[in-house]
Amino acid sequence: MKTARFRWMVLAGLSFGLLAGCVRQKERASSVSARFSALALQGKRVFEEKHCAECHTTGTARADSVAPDLSNPFLANDSMFVQTHLKFVERTKMPPLKLSDKEIRLLSYYVAELHRAQNETVSEAEADARCPVCYAPVKKEKALADDLFVSYLGTHYYFECEQCLETFRQAPEAFIELFRQYESDMGGDGAAMR
Repeated sequence: MKTARFRWMVLAGLSFGLLAGCVRQKERASSVSARFSALALQGKRVFEEKHCAECHTTGTARADSVAPDLSNPFLANDSMFVQTHLKFVERTKMPPLKLSDKEIRLLSYYVAELHRAQNETVSEAEADARCPVCYAPVKKEKALADDLFVSYLGTHYYFECEQCLETFRQAPEAFIELFRQYESDMGGDGAAMR
């Protein structure tokens, strides 16, 4: 009798542990998805449909990777480079891809937000600004305190990390244009988030 009861307790404990593990894994997956905008999630779908993960990683090291990790801040912070690279893919080492302009933009949002997902400092609800490079939600007060802002042509821009600020300073007009495109694709003018 004690053996049967012991087995039942062990099985119940294991079942509970497995269930808890599955719930935590599901929460982790939804937490990661919650960090991406709807546009970036569409870009992630394009990434998966075009089998980009066969060559690229997205933050997880892989020995057989033959192409850059797309969460690398220098790639992730440069939507302009990503869009240009994908538009003229035949001139690169990448395999030929047929991508529409919209798919290219969506992929660039996904790549930009890979950096955002790893560096996000405030929630969307707390944010009163958005990084014009990786589109991360930003709290103006925190950006000002951390000296992560710049004024350009009479407009203030706020950043969640030093890498985004430095990248913006290299080509402000280009990032302002990409940011406007992102805001337009998101369905608003975004003026309240600057």
